[in-house]
Amino acid sequence: MSEVVRKQKVAEKQRRVRAEIDAATLSLATPYSPAQLRHLRAEFDRCGSWLKEALEQGGELHTLDSLWDLLRNGTSYLWPCSESAGVLTVTDYPLGRMMTVWLAGGKLEQILAEEPKLATWATENGCTHFQLLGRAGWLKALKALGWEKAGVVLKRRL
Repeated sequence: MSEVVRKQKVAEKQRRVRAEIDAATLSLATPYSPAQLRHLRAEFDRCGSWLKEALEQGGELHTLDSLWDLLRNGTSYLWPCSESAGVLTVTDYPLGRMMTVWLAGGKLEQILAEEPKLATWATENGCTHFQLLGRAGWLKALKALGWEKAGVVLKRRL
């Protein structure tokens, strides 16, 4: 085999592995391969400070360790960006599939800029609805993108 052909085969294999690893960040297909898990963990660690701050503001029901367990097991999915990150779930209901962003942290401008990409990803993965669970300020931030209040969530500490 010539050196050029060998390099092409190596490059193609690297592209396939890279695509598999990138898919792990937000893939509904689990279990993840070891390479996908390593990539997911690296992205989780990189985004950890934003996620920790969001967890602390969001009710203190998860730790970073419990969040990692949800991501690793495919119960929740990480949407990492350069200066922000989101965590979401996908739930099937009798009349449709709902994507829920339940944690987001980092630069608000980047989070808002990612919303159309998330909506596209959700549609491509069969979602018919998209919701965000968060503090009241999210309504103001997302109103320009067509979001509206769909209800009220009440809670109390026991």
